[in-house]
Amino acid sequence: MAHRERPRSGDRGARSLWRPSGFPKRCRHYDFGVIDVREAAAAICQFSAAADLVVIQRAHDHIVFDAGNTIVKCGTRDEFGSEAWACERARSLGVPAPAVVSIDRSAPIPHLALSKVAGVPLCDDHLPLELAAKGAREAGALLRQLHDLELPGFGWADREHFERTGEVRGKSPSWAEEISAELNPALEELVSRRALAPTQADRVRHQMRAATRDLEAITEGRFLHGDLGRMHVLVDPEHGGVTGFIDWGDVQVGDPVWDLAITACHLASPSEGILRVHHARQPDLFPQVIEGYEPAPEIAERLKMLGSFYLAYRQAWVARLGPGQGGVPNPSLAMLLSKLAGTTET
Repeated sequence: MAHRERPRSGDRGARSLWRPSGFPKRCRHYDFGVIDVREAAAAICQFSAAADLVVIQRAHDHIVFDAGNTIVKCGTRDEFGSEAWACERARSLGVPAPAVVSIDRSAPIPHLALSKVAGVPLCDDHLPLELAAKGAREAGALLRQLHDLELPGFGWADREHFERTGEVRGKSPSWAEEISAELNPALEELVSRRALAPTQADRVRHQMRAATRDLEAITEGRFLHGDLGRMHVLVDPEHGGVTGFIDWGDVQVGDPVWDLAITACHLASPSEGILRVHHARQPDLFPQVIEGYEPAPEIAERLKMLGSFYLAYRQAWVARLGPGQGGVPNPSLAMLLSKLAGTTET
């Protein structure tokens, strides 16, 4: 995901489970422009020789290397401290996630090194459908396990608070305020680019106003992965069991139904990913995720009431990121336009 501004929120905080050795109370932020691959590789030479590193994702402010037994993220796009916290907190809850190998947030090129999780993603072309379905059901059960943990605040992790305290909390005082603060700028940007007509943006805003009462009724924030799609669920290719959830850089605090809607958006899309688009061979596996999640009655009712709005919100937020690598059309924009036109994406 692209860099997000995370304004300061209230004074509530959660007890930190994990704090890196030598963790600074304040970290420096850098504006690189474009990170040089060779400089980034040299900065993490303790994990692998530069010649053996493989770039698996790259943006102007973010590079991810495969270093053999570790995955090393370099750059300034994500808050590595809260991502590391999320991995370790998830593991403590019995949700498989990468172990933190090393983190340096104050280096000239900050990095986060994580243990490589075995397995293949749910979007793997060679994964039989029955094993993908099994993995999706198990992912649903693990996601509910994650959602059992209550955290303070709402929304994206508050960067400044984490820098001061090593504790994760959402940046907004209420869930309704968080939704409004994120959705309105996304719609304005899409209209300014002429990706959406003003009338189409107004239709999404109308959905938000109609959902206000339900959004305001959400008074407890839960631990959310924030980006659980096919690429981020790894399974054993032999038996389909989940080996890990990866990429915790979008950790959030909020409504569990929002996390489910993010997964639904991923699984309903014909392709996945912005930097590199992965086309999905499997059908929509979201019903299997819900089967494994076994939602409580209030969650099932909220999914029914807010599911459609959350999908539109997610699609608008991702659509603002623009086209994929090489100009590949953004699948979320296509899905949002289709939804607003009253048709079903095929």
